[in-house]
Amino acid sequence: MTRLETMMRRIKFAGLLAVCWLLLAPAVSAGEIIEEIVATVNGDIITMSEYEEQEEVMTAEAYRELTGAELDSYLEQMRENLLLSMIDRKILVDQAQRIYDLDVMGDVFIEQFKQQQNITTDAELEQLIAQEGMTMEELKTRLVDMSAPDEVIRFEVRSRISVSEAEIEAFYEQNRDRLMQPAVATLREIVILAPEGSNRGER
Repeated sequence: MTRLETMMRRIKFAGLLAVCWLLLAPAVSAGEIIEEIVATVNGDIITMSEYEEQEEVMTAEAYRELTGAELDSYLEQMRENLLLSMIDRKILVDQAQRIYDLDVMGDVFIEQFKQQQNITTDAELEQLIAQEGMTMEELKTRLVDMSAPDEVIRFEVRSRISVSEAEIEAFYEQNRDRLMQPAVATLREIVILAPEGSNRGER
């Protein structure tokens, strides 16, 4: 993995966490503004403001982590693939609903979020997000939207790498000669007990 790829992974992770805090801003009612829809995924929408917020956060993280040609390359790739990446995550969240109990998953993500932000109690977290006009359920939903796709990917990877007994036996048969090694015995010491009463010469 190149340095640029490693940095892109770090930026993506940091960006997801930063987006969560960015999304804590109070939602604007439909009566105040008409959102431009940039994509629809299984009945769910991605708005222009969501797209711009994601781009803003990932761009800021890139400027903190990269410079020069690496920065330019990352920004170009990010802008080309950002919408597709957001669509992919929406699809994975939809798939997560069929695999997991999202309520339980949301509770786990809340606990992880508290640990990451050094928040010790639910009351402290509720007070913090209330200042931004958000409820615990809204935060949970957004954490699920951001984190569930990664859980789905891990689930798919685990299911694909499972190996059956038949596959193990087939591999053994195909590689029997390479796996089999001749038995080897190493002689270290032989001790013969002399009969009682024998002299040194007889021994």
